[in-house]
Amino acid sequence: MIVDRDLWFRERDRFYSRMIEDLYIGYLDHGILDLLKMIFRLEGVFPKSSCTGRITIVDSQYPWRRRGSSIVYKSHYGLSGSDLLYIIGKKPLYRYWITVSGPIMHLSCVNLKTAHKMLRLARDAGFKHSGIFSLGRKGITVELISGVSMISILRDGEEIYIDLDRIDEYVSRVNDVLRQGRSRLYELKNAILKHIRGESNG
Repeated sequence: MIVDRDLWFRERDRFYSRMIEDLYIGYLDHGILDLLKMIFRLEGVFPKSSCTGRITIVDSQYPWRRRGSSIVYKSHYGLSGSDLLYIIGKKPLYRYWITVSGPIMHLSCVNLKTAHKMLRLARDAGFKHSGIFSLGRKGITVELISGVSMISILRDGEEIYIDLDRIDEYVSRVNDVLRQGRSRLYELKNAILKHIRGESNG
């Protein structure tokens, strides 16, 4: 598969404009803005999508099932004890599951050499589960996955599965998992910055 470079550059301009628009309307997480700008500075690659990691609580039979499930809580910034107590204080339709997911990014690369370079940088920064996601005329999409995750059940019917007397400890662990994911983004940013400096010195 040969990437159409003209098409790829048009896509790059379109995604850059979308990033600026998302920033203007408040949709973009400021915590990842510097990293996105840094990636746009690299030759032959641009970010298509990104998530800094999030905490989600769903009412579902199983945490991976979408049909019939509903999201009751979602945050990219953390969970409080009062929020958790409020949620589990209500009986779920099915079961309450909490999921903490780490950062994930999709990058578009203009060729395989650039894709392999980004994979090497990402894996060195702790994104061990990354790989090439798709190939097409618009570019080679690389998926960067941190591997940081946590899934546990909170409540099933009348049964509550966490110790309410130690709710603050539980919330602290949940938020720590989220922070671990954010630290991977920091390492990725440093790896890319080191790469940029190395190229400029070379």
